Amino acid sequence: MLTEKVVFCIVMVPILWLTYGALLYCFSSLDGPAIALAIFSMPLFAYLGVVVAEAGMIDWKELRVYLMRVFPSTRRRMAALPQTQRTLQKDLREFIKAIGPGLGEIYYGKDVDWATIRQKSQLEKKVD
Repeated sequence: MLTEKVVFCIVMVPILWLTYGALLYCFSSLDGPAIALAIFSMPLFAYLGVVVAEAGMIDWKELRVYLMRVFPSTRRRMAALPQTQRTLQKDLREFIKAIGPGLGEIYYGKDVDWATIRQKSQLEKKVD
């Protein structure tokens, strides 16, 4: 689907520029060189428009973060994040201590041979 959109744009954008040129020729008092300059400058302005829009979107996303810091509710949530992180770390460590011994060699071994473990796992799947 995306390639169809790209092909459509590759074909239709130059046609749009030529249409603009035809409209300039028919409905303006510009002479031929001025219209040619306008048509040949359209790719440059299109490229600049894409670059500026991209930079603008990046700046908008960064600006949103700064604006959110102004609100007190956001500051409270940001202040609570370190405690939430410590709680999650503690829960994860408890989970690993509870589940880890059941993993055997993966949990206790210093040098784990993953190829052997993979072969054992595949053999167990075939047996099931």
